[in-house]
Parts: sequence; C-alpha cells; structure tokens
Amino acid sequence: MGEFNTRIILQEWGVPEEEARQAAEGWGGDAYKAFEGPGGALAFAWATVWDTDRDAAEFAAACSKAKGVLVVREATRVMLTKGVPPRAGGRRRREGEEMNHQGTKAPER
Repeated sequence: MGEFNTRIILQEWGVPEEEARQAAEGWGGDAYKAFEGPGGALAFAWATVWDTDRDAAEFAAACSKAKGVLVVREATRVMLTKGVPPRAGGRRRREGEEMNHQGTKAPER
C-alpha cells in the first residue's frame, strides 16, 4: 500500500489530513485483502508493520478514530479490519494479551 496510500485511506476514513500524514510516517510494509462482507458490503483486512513502536502506536490511534475499524496492535505490527462484524472473526483480544500466529491466545509462560 505504501506511506502515501496509507495517508489517503486514513483521510478517506475521516482522519484529519495532518494527523493522517503523521500516522502514515514510519510505514514499513503491509498486506491487505478486500472481500465481500455480510450483506454484500465491502470488508477489508490490513496487516501493517512500522519502523518503531511509536510509529505503530500513532497509526493504531489514528485508525481507531475511524468508524467501524477494529484495531489490534502488538509492538510494531498493527492489524485492522473494517466492515467485518465484531464477532465474525472470533473474540476480541484484550489489551496486552499475546497472540500466536493463528490469532488465538498464546499459552501462559
């Protein structure tokens, strides 16, 4: 997607221009998938990687202001969905709860 398109998407989601610009800085990479959600609506899943924890936190904070976006952040990685009902992908993660590669709660150490 890149830093430029990330900024544009944030603005489309209602994030003010300057905040979107700052939130898109530090972009390190991403992958996304658009698909048909419930009732034929567009649904979107987006996995991103950021240069620093601070960059990831700024991006996650900006995304969380957009209506209908579910954001999960772990260090420099931010995953979000838009247009997917909250229970469609399973339960919501608690803040600070580690996840394994399958998206389920990691065993206690």
